[in-house]
Amino acid sequence: MGWKIQQGPREAERSRRAWALAARQHDVLSRQQLLELGFSRRAIERRLDSGRLHRVRPGVYAVGRPSLSKHGLWMAAVLACGDGAVLSHSSAAALWRIGIERPRVVELSQPTSSDRRRPGLRIHRRPSLQSRDVTTRHSIPITTPVQTLVDLALRLDRRGIERAINEADKYDLVHPPDLRKALELRVVSRGQHSCEAPSIAVRSESLRRSSNGASCLLRVTLVCRSRSLGSGSTASKSTSSGRISA
Repeated sequence: MGWKIQQGPREAERSRRAWALAARQHDVLSRQQLLELGFSRRAIERRLDSGRLHRVRPGVYAVGRPSLSKHGLWMAAVLACGDGAVLSHSSAAALWRIGIERPRVVELSQPTSSDRRRPGLRIHRRPSLQSRDVTTRHSIPITTPVQTLVDLALRLDRRGIERAINEADKYDLVHPPDLRKALELRVVSRGQHSCEAPSIAVRSESLRRSSNGASCLLRVTLVCRSRSLGSGSTASKSTSSGRISA
């Protein structure tokens, strides 16, 4: 990082803490984190001018060199969105290795809305996302494998969600009893492109494991109920089933 030149004990300790935090965050730091560590705005600007920090996104910097790993780019996206933001949907699927990320965009969820547009980011407003639905992987805040599967089920066809469930099982990310219980508990809000007051009711119709543990059949029915204003009508759509091979 090169922050130890002509530094007193306090400055050296501050730089050490910044380096340690950057190492945990795949070589990225946010402006807010630097301020909280004791760096002044002027000190941050000096490091930007000297090439010790490099702007990645507004308020987010790469430390030491401008190039970042994929994990660093994901962490930078999370930091750019602020407190409560987590990697989700296709980006979460890519990090969990159960799906492919959408091209040229990082998908995230956060509990609050923002009018600011961030190029290269697709932000889902998720006020109902609970602590049980989020975790960390490689120090990156992310939706859990179960929540990621539920999110994917809202956009993938049957074969797509089958593949995702199989990959999750292969990497031992989900277990049938836990997945069944989680699916029974979840009611997942859909995006803004859907109809008025939409929701997805997820219920496990059948989840069973053979006596020798060789296979497990998972069937999930996703019912989209959209109640239009004034009409009181309800529309339902059933989709997707998946098979897990142990």
